Amino acid sequence: MPPPWGSLGGAGGAGRRAGGRTLLERVRGILRRARARRRRAAASRLLAGLPGSAPAPVRTVAAALERAMAGTFGPEERGPIDRIEALREELCASGAEVRMEDFGAGSRARGPEARGPGTVVTTVGSVCASASKPRFWCGLLFHLARSARPARCLELGTSLGISSAYIGTALGLNGQGLLVSIEGSPAIAALAREHHRRLGIRTVQVREGRFAEVLAPLLAETGTTDLVFIDGHHDEAATKDYFGRIRPSVPDGGIVVFDDIRWSEGMARAWREIRASAGIAADIDLGDMGVVVLGPDGGRRTRLDLPVS
Repeated sequence: MPPPWGSLGGAGGAGRRAGGRTLLERVRGILRRARARRRRAAASRLLAGLPGSAPAPVRTVAAALERAMAGTFGPEERGPIDRIEALREELCASGAEVRMEDFGAGSRARGPEARGPGTVVTTVGSVCASASKPRFWCGLLFHLARSARPARCLELGTSLGISSAYIGTALGLNGQGLLVSIEGSPAIAALAREHHRRLGIRTVQVREGRFAEVLAPLLAETGTTDLVFIDGHHDEAATKDYFGRIRPSVPDGGIVVFDDIRWSEGMARAWREIRASAGIAADIDLGDMGVVVLGPDGGRRTRLDLPVS
């Protein structure tokens, strides 16, 4: 008698789908989630041992991570988060075509091997599945914004607007703050704006253009930036350049989050160099993301390696 789950390999098993995914894909997903649960449990134990004397911004990041790992949202938070996730589900199922511009290495639609500008004709569903941050990581950004209560936020890489919707929702609940998110593709930027409008989010502005061209005038306009999320142009030199440009606008205690720090060898090198640089009060490696808290040169430094993904 064949096993009840059917064949996981060969021509027969590979083509069998349940809920749009092969059984092998489902098993791999189960294993990934189990591994993540083990890692997050270990991270919780390490965070529990964080000394009470740790700097306030470090405790803020730790508290946000604890809430993200617990998957908890307060009564006033659940409704808006559920609406974002309902929109995500709708977008991931969409077959609508979209023509998106990619201005350099690191587009998840093209893969890490892609180099140079290009245009991709794809679907909204494909962009959502490949480029939107999963709920866990969006939850972390949400809790960081709730805990740190930033006045000014910056995101590099809007995509369809899911992560910015989480941050913008947190700012709205805080009753203060503005997020400016930069997106290189006009078509994708237009979709993100429409999604924010549908969600009733008024705390996010989407700017179009290449990061290298938009950053300087934007930073001159906004001045201080308290929370930064760098999620685009996954290139070693570009990532270090963007951080160098943004860094003077981030005050001590400000938080910078880097996505896809293991996207490529170059991105891994960029993260290692950034976390080791001067003027960092804390650097936290979460596996897929890296977080730095800025502080004075020569001050006390906290380093945490908490691979939760």
